[in-house]
Amino acid sequence: MRRQPPRLCSALPTAWHSVAASASERFSSHRISSVMKRFFRTPKGILTLILTALALIASPHEGFQRVMPELLSAIAAAGVLDLVILRVRHGGWEFPSGAVLTAMIVAMVLTPYGAWWVPAVTSAVAVASKYVLRYRAANIFNPAALVLAYHAFSSGESWWGALPELPLWGVAVLSALGIFMADRVNKLPAVVAFLFAYYALFTLMAFIGDPQPVAEIFRSPDLQAALYFAFFML
Repeated sequence: MRRQPPRLCSALPTAWHSVAASASERFSSHRISSVMKRFFRTPKGILTLILTALALIASPHEGFQRVMPELLSAIAAAGVLDLVILRVRHGGWEFPSGAVLTAMIVAMVLTPYGAWWVPAVTSAVAVASKYVLRYRAANIFNPAALVLAYHAFSSGESWWGALPELPLWGVAVLSALGIFMADRVNKLPAVVAFLFAYYALFTLMAFIGDPQPVAEIFRSPDLQAALYFAFFML
């Protein structure tokens, strides 16, 4: 009678593959987690978290059904475009963190009452502009600020991401997050200088001309818009 091989020996390859697959999965998960932790410690990662927090705080007041389609479409359009451009330029896949931030800023400034595709197209144009309008390795203009300057004259901007619909505590939250971000990237002196010059100029205009229109600059939503611009777009 032919002798049967021990079952233990036949089970070893299967067990080994199972252990190897489990170890590989754990290593992959650990690597992804490590990469994400490193990213969210960078200035871009921190700004992504801050903008996400502001969007979540503002969304209930503006309506999730209005802001989320525009926000997600903008991120998708800008992210995919930049992903392809980075692939062509660098020969490898890279996370388009800059495009995501640009899209979030654009979507959080434009009115949520327009067509959902407007922030998407605007964000894509902003991403494309940073590869066209360059001097050596640096952008000449902030991509988001550049395209929003055009929209300021052609369509509505509500700056809903700056929390203009919230009471005074919204300004406190915006200021606290903005100061933290500006300090983290060593731009706090520039932010203070900009805000001082901005409000000093309008104060001077109030003394020279009619103070009534100028007074709007110190109220919502213009106040929040100025803070948002200074902290996150300057």
